[in-house]
Amino acid sequence: MPESKSKRTHERIPHLMPASVRWSNGGVHEEVWYSRDVSQNSVFLYTDVELKMGSTIEVAMPLPPEITGKDKQVVVRCKARIVRIQQREADKRVGIAAVYDDFEVVQNEPYAAAPPLE
Repeated sequence: MPESKSKRTHERIPHLMPASVRWSNGGVHEEVWYSRDVSQNSVFLYTDVELKMGSTIEVAMPLPPEITGKDKQVVVRCKARIVRIQQREADKRVGIAAVYDDFEVVQNEPYAAAPPLE
């Protein structure tokens, strides 16, 4: 059987943290979603909002030292493009994979927008 080739170019790091997400869909919306994992060029988030492939979102979230190469986590703000949408059967949440188009470090201290999911 042929080996499947992954499109991933960077290692994913499990990272269950709150992320402030803003998007435009008949108006500007903003709420806290939760990340499942991150890499140097992408993030996977859970939400109950239905968005379309290719949509742009703005995300403010902490990135761990394994991603940033710094000695502590930092908060970044990025524009990202949705490249995959995955419906979860169990709880009706939607998983969204998004690739960063642009990002900047906005805070060099711990992030406390919302408590982590249990």
